[in-house]
Amino acid sequence: MPGRSQKKQPYQRPDFTPPRSAPRRRSDGLLCHRRIHHRAIVQAKQYDQSAFEAYPAAFASRRNYDVIAGTDFRGLRRSGVLEQSWRIGGSSGAEIAAFEAFTREPKLAHVRSSTVEIFGESSPPPVHATVYYRGTDPVAGLVTKYATILP
Repeated sequence: MPGRSQKKQPYQRPDFTPPRSAPRRRSDGLLCHRRIHHRAIVQAKQYDQSAFEAYPAAFASRRNYDVIAGTDFRGLRRSGVLEQSWRIGGSSGAEIAAFEAFTREPKLAHVRSSTVEIFGESSPPPVHATVYYRGTDPVAGLVTKYATILP
């Protein structure tokens, strides 16, 4: 009817299925709690494979990928690899904390570790944290960086 506004529904691809929250095992052996996590891992693996096919002489002893996921203006899920990091970087503190935990307790099957970076005023880091930096950066201001082993 003229004069009535109709609420537009976001476009949905016919093959779109919302992510499931239950853990699922895939054929590649990855255990992911959400499809979006699995997709991020698959995309990072594809990026890695493509990079090393393009540059077969390249070597990286450690590999880290920044992956972004979100929704576009139509409501469609989008994700992709932003960049790679094959050097010491932001997650290195967590990796070192994990190596130290495995060294202290060789029977550990897995470790959850975290690197935290806080800009501005904050509470002191946890007592069990390894603090890498807590000071004033001339550009960013007060910065705190630390790593922890998670329960």
